[in-house]
Amino acid sequence: MPLTFPTTSLKKPSGVTALPSGLKRPAFGTLYGFDAQGGASALTDQLAYPGGLFTSSNFEVSVQPLFHFDGSILDGASADNNPSNGTAVSTWGDRSGQSANYDASQSTASQQPIFQGNNVIFGGAPTGAQNDFLEIATKTDNVDGTGWTLCVVANKVETSGGAKREYAPVGRHPLQNAYYLPLNFRNGVTYYFVGNSSVSTAGYGPHFESIQQFVTIKDTSDDATYYLQGNNAYKTGVHVTNGPSGLFGNIGHNGYYHYGPIYEVILWGSTLSTADLNVVRTYFNTKYTDLPSSTAFS
Repeated sequence: MPLTFPTTSLKKPSGVTALPSGLKRPAFGTLYGFDAQGGASALTDQLAYPGGLFTSSNFEVSVQPLFHFDGSILDGASADNNPSNGTAVSTWGDRSGQSANYDASQSTASQQPIFQGNNVIFGGAPTGAQNDFLEIATKTDNVDGTGWTLCVVANKVETSGGAKREYAPVGRHPLQNAYYLPLNFRNGVTYYFVGNSSVSTAGYGPHFESIQQFVTIKDTSDDATYYLQGNNAYKTGVHVTNGPSGLFGNIGHNGYYHYGPIYEVILWGSTLSTADLNVVRTYFNTKYTDLPSSTAFS
């Protein structure tokens, strides 16, 4: 039957209720925002910075990183695009928002790690010794007189037979002697940039065998400090100069192959402020609830 409409005109209400001055947090549940793709995302789970995938959240730092690999957003664009668990990873997308291409990829199927929910598992852990890694499209050098800040959430595991493996989440491939990013080799010794100096890390994991958050900072005087769980320095006074080129060039390899999950890797091309370091620290502890408690930077 045909639609009919009233002949009288619609009346405009005499007054319009004013819009609220700001969005209000509901009395229950999680506060949600919208990501760059228009999808809902819990703000409490995101790290925001200028130019990035998220620019406003409860965890905001003032500096855009050079690259940001987040296992919960595998393509660097939206968690809605994540594959099913157990999928081989050919590309881990950078979500920093930088104009340069910092995506990490691997075209050889036998060297591709595995996606697992909110992390990427390297080395075929815990049953095999697969030599897999991802190569970052734009490699970053260690430049004398320039500071940088590297933040990582990862751990290594033993094989099912108990064999020790390496902790090597980010670095240069192939190995350049005397240059290592934080690395716990299978003999229980932790290696650093210069030589094979070591320190006991038995209180952490032990030997990084459970999820940990790591921060390595190099200042403009080329001195590096290594931290675990916030402001717990486990190696100081490491003088880092003379390269190498492409130091930040791979995920899952730094001269040795990583064996275990990598959750998140973030590199800034400067020394972060204390305030920003604490934002990152708190972001990690909020997002990864299995992390040990951390100490505030001061």
